[in-house]
Amino acid sequence: MYHTRYERRCKIAYEHSGFFLRLERFGYPMEDWRITNQHQYLDGATLVWDRYSAGDAWDHDHCEFCCTKFPEDESAGYRTLDSCHWICKRCFEDFKEDFSWTVAENGQPAKNNHLEN
Repeated sequence: MYHTRYERRCKIAYEHSGFFLRLERFGYPMEDWRITNQHQYLDGATLVWDRYSAGDAWDHDHCEFCCTKFPEDESAGYRTLDSCHWICKRCFEDFKEDFSWTVAENGQPAKNNHLEN
């Protein structure tokens, strides 16, 4: 089952690129098409749960993993402190341990809050 129509299109594109063979080498199940190169810029990141608001130069963003569109598909999600990268709640739950994310409160890292949920 696909989360969004855009997710389905992404999956089809990855299937035709041989992407699944590369996933297995990094220890991810072949069917998890959402992992690309996010480890390069999201490993150990501090994230904030926030409502999405568009910037001056654009009117939407996409989840870094599943391509869910903010604000059409999701009105809130996890973002990096610089607001450059957004992650939907579903992908956050799926990858929080693999990426060792820290959740901040009000833009400031919480003390000893390394995914204690």
